[in-house]
Amino acid sequence: MALNNPLTYHEEELRIARSPNDLRRIMPPALPSDSRVLDIGCGAGQTLLAAYPDRLSFGLDLDIDALRLGRTWSDRISFAGGTAESLPYAAAWFDIVIARVCLPLTDLGRSLAEAERVLRPGGRLWITLHDISIPLAAAKRGNLNSWIFFGYIVVNSLLFHFCQRLFHLPGKGYESFQTNYGMKRALQKLGFEDISIDRTPPHFLLTAVKPAAGVRQMN
Repeated sequence: MALNNPLTYHEEELRIARSPNDLRRIMPPALPSDSRVLDIGCGAGQTLLAAYPDRLSFGLDLDIDALRLGRTWSDRISFAGGTAESLPYAAAWFDIVIARVCLPLTDLGRSLAEAERVLRPGGRLWITLHDISIPLAAAKRGNLNSWIFFGYIVVNSLLFHFCQRLFHLPGKGYESFQTNYGMKRALQKLGFEDISIDRTPPHFLLTAVKPAAGVRQMN
């Protein structure tokens, strides 16, 4: 798979999403056909195409080329360019917000707060994250600069683990890996309930529920 070729990469991702026996595959839950779905970091819409082909769904990404490709694949996805830290959607609009892999490359606290904002009461969050093995493997494939950047990721990740804060690296943006403790604390501060983490290799899956109106517990 040629990761530097967007067309090849997204086509391969769509193939994986449509292949039940592929161990790399991880898919969000089945939902009623009237459920509103948002995919943050949707790429060309491969997860939405495979999981929710029966409805109009919504996908957001920074990669304009990927969005253009997705529009040639389907007219049942409303694509938008934008960032996870500032979602261009109304509050309490979606029944589920999904995000595969992309949130570790964002200011995670702000991104989670935005996901909470656009979810309706009782809505679900479904996201896949990074553990330390992901940036460590990238460092091992690189050079000295890759190890320096890995050091930044480790410091950032520890900062989020203990304080739910991240710092921006000029020219690089944000990157971190996640821990069970850090993610649970961040989501609990936002009021999420029923937080569940599945670390079955090779995935790091987190799900949570925004409380129904009137039953949110204060932390």
